[in-house]
Amino acid sequence: MVMDTITREIIRNALDTAALEMTVSMERTSRSPIANECRDFSTAILDGQSRAIAQGLGSPVLMAAIKHSVKAILDEFPGDVNPGDLFINNDPYSGGSHLGDTTIAAPVFHDGELVFIVSVRSHLPDGTGGGARPGGMYPAAIEIFEEGVRYPPFKLYHGGQLKQDRFDWVVRNTRFKAWTVGDISAMIASCHVAETRIRGLIEKYGIDALKEASKYALDYAEKLFAAEVESWPDGTYTGVAYMDSDGFYEWDLKIQADITIAGGTLIIDFSGTDAQTTGFANSGLGNSLSYAFLALSSVLDEAIPKNDGIFRPVQMILPEGTLVNPSDASPTGFCTLHPGAEIAQAVTLALSQALPEKVGHPWDTRVTGVISGTDPRSGDRYVALPFVTMHAGPGGTQGMDGWGGGSGMRGGMAYTTAEMHEVQYPHRVEQREFMTDSCGPGKWRGGPGTRTIIKILEHTALVNYMVWGGKYPAPPLCGGVQGIPNEAEFFYSGDRTEHLGGGESIERWLNDKEGFQTTRGGGGGWGDPLDRDPAMVREDVLDEYLSIEGARRDYGVVVDPKTIQVDEQATADLRKAVREVAVPAGAATEEPSS
Repeated sequence: MVMDTITREIIRNALDTAALEMTVSMERTSRSPIANECRDFSTAILDGQSRAIAQGLGSPVLMAAIKHSVKAILDEFPGDVNPGDLFINNDPYSGGSHLGDTTIAAPVFHDGELVFIVSVRSHLPDGTGGGARPGGMYPAAIEIFEEGVRYPPFKLYHGGQLKQDRFDWVVRNTRFKAWTVGDISAMIASCHVAETRIRGLIEKYGIDALKEASKYALDYAEKLFAAEVESWPDGTYTGVAYMDSDGFYEWDLKIQADITIAGGTLIIDFSGTDAQTTGFANSGLGNSLSYAFLALSSVLDEAIPKNDGIFRPVQMILPEGTLVNPSDASPTGFCTLHPGAEIAQAVTLALSQALPEKVGHPWDTRVTGVISGTDPRSGDRYVALPFVTMHAGPGGTQGMDGWGGGSGMRGGMAYTTAEMHEVQYPHRVEQREFMTDSCGPGKWRGGPGTRTIIKILEHTALVNYMVWGGKYPAPPLCGGVQGIPNEAEFFYSGDRTEHLGGGESIERWLNDKEGFQTTRGGGGGWGDPLDRDPAMVREDVLDEYLSIEGARRDYGVVVDPKTIQVDEQATADLRKAVREVAVPAGAATEEPSS
């Protein structure tokens, strides 16, 4: 069949819209705050070969994992995928990431042929349950079996009929049954929404038209992507990033990406990456691919569709037994944060050598954890992944400062407000504010960091927390300077406190009025801070992103404390003196500091 380009585009955009409608369905019908408040899920429409045709909003981190977890389903059921079937898969070693992120996939048939697969991948409330700790975060884990229940690909529905025993098995392995049933039901309903839209398109345009439009969408993305890469300077570029620790056992873990650009093709080689680690900071293959392509997509023209077509010109080398492709049953508990962030950092730092004007900061180094207990208001158990503490600014990029309270890697995620956190959980958010002098200096500065204080109210809660980005804060780009490091402080009755630095994890029981403070450093800067427009430095002083002392120290800009005006001559003299003696700002460190 031969169609005109306009019709192809109409169908391609209709499939995009159907994937977006899946997102809306999930957001409005799921039960857990991690889904309906934070949108920690992804929706997609794939063809019968598990090639991603269209994606909705949500977490970009799930981009490759949804594709590869669906492919694992097809591989597990050769010749046994039928109309009315519905599959579940959360296995990090079957295309996934960590156990919490779970894929639901439903095949769409036409005249007996598998033509599409609709799928949702979402972080379930208890990390699929069964783990040593609520929510699946257990820094002391040395095996995946301590983190939760591993679902290899299996059918929840067969021929349109619910396999009730299997569904009950899934639910009974979780501590938070109502949320889990609600979220899985929302995932299934979202798949039905997409299938209905696809069937409407088939009825209107015919199956051959949808097949051609899908092929066109993939070829179009590949063509645009290859043309973009062909314009990049050929060569091999190396990016290195370090992770503070694996949470419990090992430190200074290296991720290395060697990127070779040759014509319109790319090779991304992680062979220089450290061996897998003992703790829970190994990255499942689907997660590693997601972060590599997240970093790659961040330098592409936004008009290029982010579908399976952009995977075609890229060869990925992820050696087995390394941090980015661990051996079976290694723990992967928080890989969607770390080493995910470091994978994106390494790829971006390599690309910055070839494309300094294009690179941004598609990562997020975090202070994060899980709080669990029994809500005294209702008597129900709860688990909180306190996204409210995770906000901090991304880095700067050419022509744009990092904004406050968000990160480019979050995509369509919408993090919880302090008010909604207090509605959902028996906690009080006592402080949540930007911090002065926390932005990474640069010609284009990073976004500001945040300080958050949470208190436990009228009950005892179990808190597992971890600080990344303390020893190795988010890196700057192209001569910029990093923001301040991450850290946390726990405080107890009797004025006793406990500090948590980079790479350290903690497990504590907190009582009424006890709590903790998280410090999220700001994003790294882009370019030499001495090249920043003094007028922009002054604006940052007025906005309290920057102190008068910080303006002088970080930018060589002299601001009169009374008039808040820039002393232009004093600024010129100071910048000249600094340039004559300074080591280039943001100089890269090849090896970890001792």
